[in-house]
Amino acid sequence: MEDGTLTNAEAALNWLASEWAAHLRMALEMLSGSPAEVETGAAESTARSPDDRCWRQPYSASEGSAVFILATENAWKTAGRAVLAGAGLSDGDAADLDSAYREALVQSLSGLSSSLAARAGREVLPVGGELVAEEPVARAVGVRCRVGPHLLSLTFFATEALQNFLLASALPPARPAAPPARDEGPPAPAATGPTAGAPAAPTQPPSTMALLYDVELPISVSFGRAHLPLREVLRLTSGSIVELNRAIAEPVELIVNNCVVARGEVVVVEGNYGVRILQIVSQNERIRTLH
Repeated sequence: MEDGTLTNAEAALNWLASEWAAHLRMALEMLSGSPAEVETGAAESTARSPDDRCWRQPYSASEGSAVFILATENAWKTAGRAVLAGAGLSDGDAADLDSAYREALVQSLSGLSSSLAARAGREVLPVGGELVAEEPVARAVGVRCRVGPHLLSLTFFATEALQNFLLASALPPARPAAPPARDEGPPAPAATGPTAGAPAAPTQPPSTMALLYDVELPISVSFGRAHLPLREVLRLTSGSIVELNRAIAEPVELIVNNCVVARGEVVVVEGNYGVRILQIVSQNERIRTLH
């Protein structure tokens, strides 16, 4: 608009981009061990390369709700190098860089679902996620990020369905304005000693990390994997046995946000299956075992 006022759709898109950028900053800081800075603005117009990465992340908010993150080859490799550096690796091949970048990406997109849930007042979860050949033809927001010496630019898109969901959600309550000061005469003399029952000093607002402590993350357990030709899959019936690539004595894998974080043994707790943690996976191995 000519007066610079954002339209509803623009406001929703900018809010989504800003929230995701904040979660991306936290993910990169945690994985790289270096301070990060992010800012949003106009998307950069660059020619597409076959090695660019466009990730589509659907959400359970409503049908068609999804965001797209477009990263040029230089951007995702730069992000990957920053994450690998945090794991003590100076560099890696394209597969290592892609896995490292994707770990930060998945964590940031999971964080965005928490922001959506807080705004909507109900559960919103990421659903799958995949690389796609083309980004949507829609207005985009540029996200520029600096992680230590590393600088990268990404492009953020959101579907109209997600923007409409956001606009239909309840807005956070506005902070009430302070009442005007009233002239009630000279102030009373200050007390010379402690006053019983005096109110405690106002507490500081919780930090960003403190707000994330109650976020629930989906956890799954992997007992193993198997690859079958289509012919064998079509022959499966009740009673068929599929052999997995894991021996009985080997520990199972605990997976959080598509990433193996621990290994353990299966136990029974009050009639339910559980996992006793035997090993916490190192950051370096988490990057290499990203599912």
